[in-house]
Amino acid sequence: MAFRRTARRRVLAAASVGLAIGLALTGCSSSSGSGSGGGSATQADIDAALHKKTTISFWSWAPQAGELAKAFEKQYPDITVKVSNVGGSDVEYTKLQNAVKAGSGVPDVAYMEYLAMPQFALQKSLTDLSKYGQSGLSSQFPASTWSQVALDGGVYGVPMDSGPLVLYYRADVFKKYGLKVPATWAEYTADAQKLHQADASKYITADAGDGNGTAAMIWQAGGKPFSSSGSKLSVDLADAGSTAYAGMWGGLLSKGLIDSKTAQWSNEWLTGMADGTYATWVAGAWGGSALETHVPKASGDWRVAPIPQYTAGRSDSSQSGGSGLVVPSGSKNKLAAAGFVRWMTTSAAANKIWVQAGQVPALNSTLTSAGWLGDKSAYFGGQQVNQVYAQASAHAPAGWQYLPFEPYANSVYSDTVGQAFAGRTSLKNGLAAWQKKIVSYAKAQGFSVD
Repeated sequence: MAFRRTARRRVLAAASVGLAIGLALTGCSSSSGSGSGGGSATQADIDAALHKKTTISFWSWAPQAGELAKAFEKQYPDITVKVSNVGGSDVEYTKLQNAVKAGSGVPDVAYMEYLAMPQFALQKSLTDLSKYGQSGLSSQFPASTWSQVALDGGVYGVPMDSGPLVLYYRADVFKKYGLKVPATWAEYTADAQKLHQADASKYITADAGDGNGTAAMIWQAGGKPFSSSGSKLSVDLADAGSTAYAGMWGGLLSKGLIDSKTAQWSNEWLTGMADGTYATWVAGAWGGSALETHVPKASGDWRVAPIPQYTAGRSDSSQSGGSGLVVPSGSKNKLAAAGFVRWMTTSAAANKIWVQAGQVPALNSTLTSAGWLGDKSAYFGGQQVNQVYAQASAHAPAGWQYLPFEPYANSVYSDTVGQAFAGRTSLKNGLAAWQKKIVSYAKAQGFSVD
């Protein structure tokens, strides 16, 4: 997998606020399905469009986009795909927002993270692909992944990749300090205490606070703090899952068992990941490629395990990251675009290219294929890591919803929840402050909030 998730984690500050401002709800209607591109088509219509001379534009930041486009053109020689590598998710979203406002330059297809889809759908900037036969694809993807694109009665994207939550751990550090690979968060806490008592320079992990990471952890705990339908929004960052996360992770923070001063992706963090300062890392399955790319000196030292559980015997996971393909409502070639999206996300040829590049698939047939599951990773000491990823993907509870302005919420995370990582408040109080900011913003944008 080409390393690209740092961009996702930087969808903050000016770029994110700029994307969220102007989220006026004028014309939004939950009954009509927000983001509708209008019109409808049969699969026969789409198939016919794929055999007409057409040029479609495709925006992406994935380095495999060009290779995938060429493979599609080989199968459908009447279609020319113009690929634009926009450089990163934050760049793409701002560029797309500007094109939508200008009413020109909108691509036919765009690669988009699940967390950004609700916002663009609510703004009526995405085509409802259920009108183009894409609803029937739901059984080909895990329910938790499909629920990220099936929004407010419509289908606003098709899954391309996923980020099931797992635990990366240093096998050498665990062996040296007699740590047990944790099956529960209670065992994880015990490992954290044992390690830091043995060597005060070492920590179970480093976490200076990250909105997307917090969301994934709450999801894994069974939380559903956000729920929206059209202009109606519910926010509860004190629900059972949020409370469980705050108690467990907040306890580690208050005891000084997490290095909360070192930000992920900083040079200091990368050094600590390489030299064994940090024994674990909670991340989406994309983290495997990130370690291979950015921490090559630790090859053979890292392993992957299922995420620890709040209740022994369970196997709940969640998703951290993941992206799909969308057809902006301003596309002039919706039929060909819908066919391109379907081929890119469900064909064996496209998925082969995708996983050969190290991407974690979203398609069930690939997630369960013997070839993919049996692949051994030299970086992870010969471990068949894909088996862990597949298990995590299968056990992520469905029903999670991102906010319809997730980038904005992440932009105010550091001023609220982030204060708990700075030692200025508790994690519980930080979540409460985050909720207050989210609710205030939502009301200002025209949402009714309960």
